[in-house]
Amino acid sequence: MTYLVVGFVFVLLNLNLTIGIFTIGLLPDFVGYLLLLFGARQLEGHSWRFGVCQSWVIAMLAVSAVDYAFSLFGINALMEMNLIGWLLRRAFSALLTAGGLYCAYQIVEGVMELVSGAQKGLLYPLHLRECWKALAVTQALGWVSTLIGLGIFSLLITLALLVVVILFLIQMQAANRLWRLRETV
Repeated sequence: MTYLVVGFVFVLLNLNLTIGIFTIGLLPDFVGYLLLLFGARQLEGHSWRFGVCQSWVIAMLAVSAVDYAFSLFGINALMEMNLIGWLLRRAFSALLTAGGLYCAYQIVEGVMELVSGAQKGLLYPLHLRECWKALAVTQALGWVSTLIGLGIFSLLITLALLVVVILFLIQMQAANRLWRLRETV
């Protein structure tokens, strides 16, 4: 399950270095999806959801690799310069967001199935589903606010998204610990 945690770090945290129109992703999404694929394959025998999400993760790996190449070579920035390119870029962004959320949903549900028995009697049960819901809402709000261009609201949503991502990663790591404890007992 460690692959899942590290994979989500790459997918959910966007650190970029921009030089002119060229953008270098320091934590590329496609690497994260590759790690998610490894994690899903490791856990496939424990929940059917990990088998279901693999084809989606492979698709997201391909789409995010294309997006990374477009950013690296400045194609995304060039697309922003005309209306049709801008609309295509927004549609591509929506596809990346929706596909990523669906993959995360399947993985979260699979993880919750894995650790459901291990949670009994815990003082602080996992809130992974709630974190995924908050992630979905803040990503959707962030996407809409950048689409409309709401300025300060976009900044606030970005900060809220950072907090939600950190909480989600903390919950994933807690699930990872529960899973490892379960394996050692």
